[in-house]
Amino acid sequence: MTLAWTGSARAPWAPWLVIGVLLLFSGGVVVMAQDSDVPTWATVVFGSVGLAAVVSIIFLSRVKVTVDSVRVEVRYGPWGWPVQEFMMSDLTGIEAVWISPRNYGGWGYRWVPRKRLSGAILRKGSGLVLHRADGRLFAVTVDDADSALSRVPGRLARP
Repeated sequence: MTLAWTGSARAPWAPWLVIGVLLLFSGGVVVMAQDSDVPTWATVVFGSVGLAAVVSIIFLSRVKVTVDSVRVEVRYGPWGWPVQEFMMSDLTGIEAVWISPRNYGGWGYRWVPRKRLSGAILRKGSGLVLHRADGRLFAVTVDDADSALSRVPGRLARP
């Protein structure tokens, strides 16, 4: 049995953004549906875009990170899906750092090609940066990231 550390983080802005997007898109659908000059397909597409935005925000509203001696697992949203898994054998180091969204490309799931970085940045604060063997980085905000390193093999604790 492998002992594991589990931490999580929530996006404090997510509920407000869901409400705002729902109001914006539902209002738009109502206005478009009442206008006879707007084709039905346009109303459906507009509503679908709004629904996709709400679902995306919900999936990025929280993360749950589990670290053990074998892997780092990142689960998204209230249902713990989708899941990203990083095997310790594919990592060269793990850091507990202070994460500022400004330095990581903003809030949400980020991909910054010029920095070879991706990650789940839900808020400013404590987080983990995984250094992958291929030179890429993965950052995730999580409460009490320092204690996660106690489950990491000693050679990986520092990049």
